[in-house]
Amino acid sequence: MATLMLARLLRPLAALAAAAVISTLGVAPSAADDLVDLKFRLNYVPSGSHSPFFLAVKNGWYKDAGLNVTIEDGRGSAQTISLVAGGQDDIGYTDLTAASVAITKGIPIKAIAALIRTSGQGVIVNHNENLNKPEDFRGKEIIYNNAGAAEQALFGGFLATAGMTVKDVNMVGVDSASKEASILAERGDAAVAPLPYLKALLEGKREFKHVMFSDFGLRLLDIGLVANTTVMKEKPEALKKFLAVTAKAYAYALDGHQEESVDAMISMRPDAKINRDQAIRYLNYNEPLMQSPSTQGKPVGYMSATNWEEMVSNLEKVGLLQPGVKPTDLYDPSFQPE
Repeated sequence: MATLMLARLLRPLAALAAAAVISTLGVAPSAADDLVDLKFRLNYVPSGSHSPFFLAVKNGWYKDAGLNVTIEDGRGSAQTISLVAGGQDDIGYTDLTAASVAITKGIPIKAIAALIRTSGQGVIVNHNENLNKPEDFRGKEIIYNNAGAAEQALFGGFLATAGMTVKDVNMVGVDSASKEASILAERGDAAVAPLPYLKALLEGKREFKHVMFSDFGLRLLDIGLVANTTVMKEKPEALKKFLAVTAKAYAYALDGHQEESVDAMISMRPDAKINRDQAIRYLNYNEPLMQSPSTQGKPVGYMSATNWEEMVSNLEKVGLLQPGVKPTDLYDPSFQPE
């Protein structure tokens, strides 16, 4: 009975919190008939860093801004980019390195927001290995995801800071499922990986150490949002509202409401078998990476010219972009929250 009474008392507070989030957007709630449809595609099945989007849908924040947002699961950044480019989806949550490479190949998308503005890419090191800097990895066996060239190229860029190449190590390419199993079993000496995700996955299961590529000058934008270029022309106001609500949802979730955010996601994806504790850890581990030196104090999603100039320069260095690419070829800041 006490629990029921407490729940009834908390409902008005939750409603007030939601209203406070939306009131800062300067938009009035919209009637259902006035809503603009936006299809949003994730990069994978829902995880902790996706949860603010579900929170905004569940609490009606997008609808209050005039949007009918549907969230679809993904099967990797490459598929998400393809679906957005083909017009099946309007917006995609994706790796910005993969998106940048795709854009230079003529794929009709552009980045409209950067959510994780300091790359979490690095190397998970087996706990009994003393590997701290590039030269320590000489001759070691390195596990990487062989779906695409990004992980091997980024590790090569990391080695290049010490005058080495991937020929100085033993690179072992595996698929995503095999890589995760290899890391858990401590096969090889180290594995290239998105560190926040694997830290959340491995916590409590095994000891591990890690080295971040960004600590050795390989600074890249990590995760962001891309939109179909036709949608950018046809629905500019809808995109602006989507990013404004998203920024507020992330700010709310990270301001002590991580559990509420993850619980909203779990309630909307009951069959996804989401590990609640792991999802909360993943959201928290990503928080410090959501800023960069040139975006301090800016809302989640904001993109700086400095970040994109560094992005292009470093992707050229590791061979993922050809010389001559302009940062403005890859992103459009017109829609981002200020």
